[in-house]
Amino acid sequence: MDARTIFWTLALANMAAAFALAAAGVYYIRAKQIEKHRRMMRYAGGLVGLFVAAYLIKVLTLGREDISAWDFASLAILRIHEGFVFLFLVTGIRAFYLSRKIISTPETDPLRKRHRLAGRFAMTFFALALLTAALTYRAILFEYGKTPATNITVR
Repeated sequence: MDARTIFWTLALANMAAAFALAAAGVYYIRAKQIEKHRRMMRYAGGLVGLFVAAYLIKVLTLGREDISAWDFASLAILRIHEGFVFLFLVTGIRAFYLSRKIISTPETDPLRKRHRLAGRFAMTFFALALLTAALTYRAILFEYGKTPATNITVR
């Protein structure tokens, strides 16, 4: 396994762990365990932040992937994945922003409804981003029967 394959393997595991933590956060809020909900969401957000930092370091040290040899379907899945990640980040950041405003507001406050809606969208986009990440990972590993080391070049 080369460094890029190891990176993407760990990135997918990190994303799955972050999603599991966020799903636990959803479970806790439904069980009215607000502090546990906040903690799980902070942990999930921390793992997402860790990925962003690791990705920047990876690009600076190993470069970007050469996707010029990818087929149309693999490229489409990659672009769809990137779209879901973008939507997940926007709605997740929105949910986090609103969470800071609703800490001491009554249950009937309209901001709480907006927070829940942003959270629901974020979880939906997160699930779709994870699914398409797995498909993209498969493309990285198996595109044209090559190993990732021969299918990836530094630009």
